[in-house]
Amino acid sequence: MEINENPLALPPETKVVLSLRIDPGYKMRLSEHARALNISLGEYVEYRLLKSDDMSKDSRIKELEIEVQRLRSSISQYQQLEAIASHPYLLEMFNQVKGKSDTIVCPGGKSYLFKYNSVIDFLKGMIYSFKLKK
Repeated sequence: MEINENPLALPPETKVVLSLRIDPGYKMRLSEHARALNISLGEYVEYRLLKSDDMSKDSRIKELEIEVQRLRSSISQYQQLEAIASHPYLLEMFNQVKGKSDTIVCPGGKSYLFKYNSVIDFLKGMIYSFKLKK
């Protein structure tokens, strides 16, 4: 008897025996489905496993496509924010207040003390001091 040490080297039409322990009721249901299709129980179980594997792959591909789209959107938003934060006029205004502190009174009357250490601090100060026109 010859033993193949590399099962991946077998021809694709080669089948192997797989022994499973499952609930007898579940085996009966599988057998009934196989009989209805006029195929053997082994063929039916193989079909179900292959179908499940294909569905799993399709599902995973869809999940990855959604994740790629989400990441592309995040990258686009990041690039837009980076463009705003590195705008020459904004950088020029920030350099005039860099390192300074300022008290900002919000439209609601609440006061905040801001120290402008970064462009983000400067943008936050602008946001908190913005008053909508009515």
